[in-house]
Amino acid sequence: MRFITIQIPIFDTGETPEAKVEKMKEELDELLDEFCHGPVNKKTALSEMFDVVQVMHGFIQAEVKNLLVGDDIQTYVERCFKKGNDAHIEKMTIRSAERGWEVP
Repeated sequence: MRFITIQIPIFDTGETPEAKVEKMKEELDELLDEFCHGPVNKKTALSEMFDVVQVMHGFIQAEVKNLLVGDDIQTYVERCFKKGNDAHIEKMTIRSAERGWEVP
């Protein structure tokens, strides 16, 4: 199986988890709008998808900022992303086998 690697810059905007939830709603609305209104612009759709991932990073970081310090925060965030990514790969591996999808 082949993979696409993405990179998300690390920022601490100082926002609360609640503010990040609201920001996530905005970003998800923008992503949905791109797919629901007229022809999809791939460049814009990708930009919106990356914005969603960026805010997800910020949300996880904001949730643990008061519990952990320094490098422990980033290590926790990286573990969360890795666990989520591993679960997604497993799910897609199962789906591809069940549905007969071609894996290049």
